[in-house]
Amino acid sequence: MKAITVLIVTLVSVLAVGCASSKIRLYDGPERPFQEIALIKCDPDIIVRVFDGKEVRNVKGCEISLRPGSIMFDVCFEKVVSSQRIYCTQYIPQTLKVEAGKIYRVSYMSGQGTWRPYISEVTEKERYK
Repeated sequence: MKAITVLIVTLVSVLAVGCASSKIRLYDGPERPFQEIALIKCDPDIIVRVFDGKEVRNVKGCEISLRPGSIMFDVCFEKVVSSQRIYCTQYIPQTLKVEAGKIYRVSYMSGQGTWRPYISEVTEKERYK
């Protein structure tokens, strides 16, 4: 019975986050070379609502390609630990100025009942993975 409950909670979590593709391109036209765009990657537990003047979608474990400039997005997290779903209760807005040819990683730090998004530039670390 406990296994069924865990399965149902997991299924509901997946549906709540959405089945949208985690790869999002926020520019028009053909695919551009890496040197002309920025890439934002999210840790698997991160949920992002991307704004481009309006809410686009919720995505978990995102990979967003965009032109250089600023992007506004809201960050939350959700993970399952020992069959228990742990998640934030409120999205935190973030603004990030990105440069062409750079990769940024969105993760979070937590402790003592609080959490906050953590965004770092990780081009050297992730470019040749």
